[in-house]
Amino acid sequence: LLSGDRCVILEDVTTTGGSALKAVDRLIEMGCDVVGCITILDRQEGGMEAFSEAGVPLYPLTTLADIES
Repeated sequence: LLSGDRCVILEDVTTTGGSALKAVDRLIEMGCDVVGCITILDRQEGGMEAFSEAGVPLYPLTTLADIES
């Protein structure tokens, strides 16, 4: 990756968002433009809020509530 590249993070499961947000921070340090994070499953345990606070959109394909209903 090069400075100025646009990036999307892909994550299998998001809980708090901590691991993916560390990757976001590293990519930003490298000069990349992180445009969002796609996750297969949002466990709805604070990840959405953490990404929102970081200014990075989180796009879940499904949520724990979807599965439980």
